[in-house]
Amino acid sequence: MNRSKHLIIIEDNPTGAFLLSEFFRLKGFVYKHFETANDAVNFFDTPESDKYKAVLMDIKLPGMSGIEATKIIKTKKPNIQIFMQSAYVSSVNKMQAFESGASKFFEKPLKLNEILKSVEEVYNEE
Repeated sequence: MNRSKHLIIIEDNPTGAFLLSEFFRLKGFVYKHFETANDAVNFFDTPESDKYKAVLMDIKLPGMSGIEATKIIKTKKPNIQIFMQSAYVSSVNKMQAFESGASKFFEKPLKLNEILKSVEEVYNEE
């Protein structure tokens, strides 16, 4: 069994993407970063995507939104855990995130240890 912890990070802001990528790399995760939801959705058509059990996704992305991407990804991989994040927090976008299939919603600025705990739980359930 592959014991590596794999995480998809979908974030279009270069600073945010770097921060998340480095944080999770230092915590022992293998990660794959996408700047657009469309690229991430296409990735879930590949066999390599089977290694990934968790996604950390921004809501506001160029092109397809994180909410729309979540709906599509959940049809392809129903058991994947998707953690949404946004600086644009409202009860409407939180509701949309959960209705689309998100497991949790994190507000920016992000509390990285809180996100880490949620992502770690996905791998501790194995």
